[in-house]
Amino acid sequence: MSYILDSPFSPIVVYLRSSNYSSITDHDKNNLRFDLNTPIQSLSNIDVLVSLHSFSFTNSFYNINPNNCCFYYTTDNIHIINVVIPIGNYDIDSLINELNSLFINTLVFTYSLVTLKITITSSVAFRLVSGQNNIYEVLGFDDIITYTSLHTSYTSPYLFNMIGIQNA
Repeated sequence: MSYILDSPFSPIVVYLRSSNYSSITDHDKNNLRFDLNTPIQSLSNIDVLVSLHSFSFTNSFYNINPNNCCFYYTTDNIHIINVVIPIGNYDIDSLINELNSLFINTLVFTYSLVTLKITITSSVAFRLVSGQNNIYEVLGFDDIITYTSLHTSYTSPYLFNMIGIQNA
């Protein structure tokens, strides 16, 4: 569809920023109203063409979410312990602090600024166990754990990954 640009009106460019709304109709900021400083007026016999040239938004997700918040391990190869990490956005320091607070007197989590790998240690031998929605990939371990024997320390073979959800 083509339009003839022989209008007596000059084009108008309007920039709207979500933080500069005039009023809001709900509490979730899903319905914002913008009052323009200068109204756009037209004669009743003239159609006004409005187009959107660009739109940008921030799409954020928690890097620890329901799909990667479980940590499974065993100390006797019989009973599997599942610890759920609270969902949220973490940097490596806050995640290590959270893990250490959840595993007081059992496991100790550290990371190296040189290798960007995580080490898990304990005074009691343990083994990482595969489970649904595990956090191992975030911590730099294989998502499907194949450890068969108990040890007092594990160092991740890969770098920790705090990026969160990624699109291909």
